[in-house]
Amino acid sequence: MSDLRDRVQVNARFFHLAGGLLDRFLDEGLNPEIGLFAKDLDEYGPDQFREAEKALRDRGLRPTVHGPFVDLSPGSPDPLVLAATRRRFEQLVEAVEILRPRSVTCHLGFEHSRHGYFKEFWLEQSLTTWRWLARELRDRGARLMLENTFERAPEEMLPALNELSSLGVGLCLDVGHLNLFSAAKVAQWVEEAGPCLGQLHLHDNFGHRDDHLPIGQGRIDYPAVFRNLAYLPEPLTVTMEVGIEGAPLSFAALEQLWPW
Repeated sequence: MSDLRDRVQVNARFFHLAGGLLDRFLDEGLNPEIGLFAKDLDEYGPDQFREAEKALRDRGLRPTVHGPFVDLSPGSPDPLVLAATRRRFEQLVEAVEILRPRSVTCHLGFEHSRHGYFKEFWLEQSLTTWRWLARELRDRGARLMLENTFERAPEEMLPALNELSSLGVGLCLDVGHLNLFSAAKVAQWVEEAGPCLGQLHLHDNFGHRDDHLPIGQGRIDYPAVFRNLAYLPEPLTVTMEVGIEGAPLSFAALEQLWPW
């Protein structure tokens, strides 16, 4: 258990950490994946970020970060939407400068139902956004990870990942999202996108909604997931997106599955 605690992140919004939850992470020796969404970026600033970074560093803990994604569109053809997306990412970079995470996860954000009819344009437009962000994060010691959400198969992410590989951008494979939204199974994702894999997001569901249940409390066949992952080198980091309350059950399940 203690070894896994050193090697696994647990998600928490920054405003929850600032409201007192950080003390639990420190007491339990948990590395947080800090969610920096609109509320977190607008209501908190350098002083609070600096205080949290110091508290984690003093305990030998290092965060990862999950960047904003709701209603953002890095490949939008609308200049106003693109400017809003860019501004949120600028705020993200400012926070990363202080928090010093090892990696930053963002949603690629491609949805076939919305963007499929201008897919090539959307991809090229988004690459401009991601190249800028990847360089900014790399200069601050963090690696950009692009996460699957509504993408139906690895082929909808691989063009971007391949174009950005020279900047160290990797795939954050979200197993819960894969179970909900992907027509391709985990074996296909690992086979086709395995070389890009840099991070895992682990949580469970019953295939109907994005419940973010503790591992083993839904319908995802996690033994099969890890049988496929066992053939890969260890990812940069693994995040249990189950919140601190779901962490004990997830750690207990993960101890039986961890292949590395």
